[in-house]
Amino acid sequence: MNTDNTERVFPLPSKMMPGVTVIGTGKIIHDDFNITGMRILRSYAAVFIAKGSGQYTSPQHPQAVDLPEGSLFFLFPGSPHCYGPVGGGWTQYWAVFTGEIAEMFESQKLIDRNSFILENIRRWDVKSTFEELIKLSERKPIDYQIQMSVLMYRMLLSVVPGVSEGGHSFGAKEQLVEEVRTRLQENLLTRRSVPEILNIGGYSYNYLRAVFKEVTSFSPVQYLNRMRIEYVCEQLSYSSQSIKEIAYNAGFDDPQYFSRMFKKTTGITPGQYRRSILIYPDASMSDEGSV
Repeated sequence: MNTDNTERVFPLPSKMMPGVTVIGTGKIIHDDFNITGMRILRSYAAVFIAKGSGQYTSPQHPQAVDLPEGSLFFLFPGSPHCYGPVGGGWTQYWAVFTGEIAEMFESQKLIDRNSFILENIRRWDVKSTFEELIKLSERKPIDYQIQMSVLMYRMLLSVVPGVSEGGHSFGAKEQLVEEVRTRLQENLLTRRSVPEILNIGGYSYNYLRAVFKEVTSFSPVQYLNRMRIEYVCEQLSYSSQSIKEIAYNAGFDDPQYFSRMFKKTTGITPGQYRRSILIYPDASMSDEGSV
C-alpha cells in the first residue's frame, strides 16, 4: 500500500451556516476507483455506498475493513484514510461538512473514529438525501445553503445511533426554522404580512424572527423578499409580462422599492437582467459543473 498522504482541500463556502455547513457533495460511478495512497480531509465527510462493496484502511485500521453495499461511513478531519471498491462496479455518494454539530457528535462519541461504519440505516432515505444535496449544489437557489444544512442535519439525526432531534436545543431551532421557511415559501405570492404568515402556535413573531435570523442570518422579511426576487428573475426570463406586472404579482406594490431590492440582491436593474437574458438566451445553461 502506498503510504504517501495527500491532503484534499475543499474551499469553504462564502456563507457558513450555524450548526452544520455542507462544503461539497457529489456522486462517483467508477469501476476502477483508485484505492492506493492515503488522503486527508480538513473537514468531516459522509460516504454512502449505493452499489458494490469495498474496503477501508488507515493507520488506525491497517487491516482492511469491509465496506458493504448499503453502508454509510464517516471520514474525520486530519485522519489519513484510503478506501475504494473491491471486485466490480461501484457507486458512492459523498458529502463534506463541518460545524459545531459535527464536532459535538464526535466529542460525545455519537460518531466514532474507531466505529465509523453504519449498516442499519434507511438506505432509500439516505440516497434520496444525497441526491437532493447534489441537486441543490448544482442549481444553487438563493437559500440553497440553508436547505443543504437542514438536509444534512436531518440525515445525521436519522442515521447516528443514540441521538434524536428533541434531545438538543439546536435541533428544535433547526426544526422551527424549517417550519418558518416552508410557510414563507407557501405564501410567496400572497399579500399576507409576514407576522400573519408566521402564526405558529405558541411562538411570538419576535421569537420566530430572532431564531430564524440566528440560524440563517436573514430576517423572515429579508428571506421572503429574496425568494420573491428569485421568482421575478424566473419570470423575467420566460414571461412576456411587463416588469411592473411581474413585480406586482410577486408581492411588490411599490415599483421603486422593488427596483432597489432587485438591484441590491442581483447587482443589476430588472431591465438590465431581462436584456441580458434576451441577448444571451442560453446563459442560464452555461454552468454544467458540479461541486
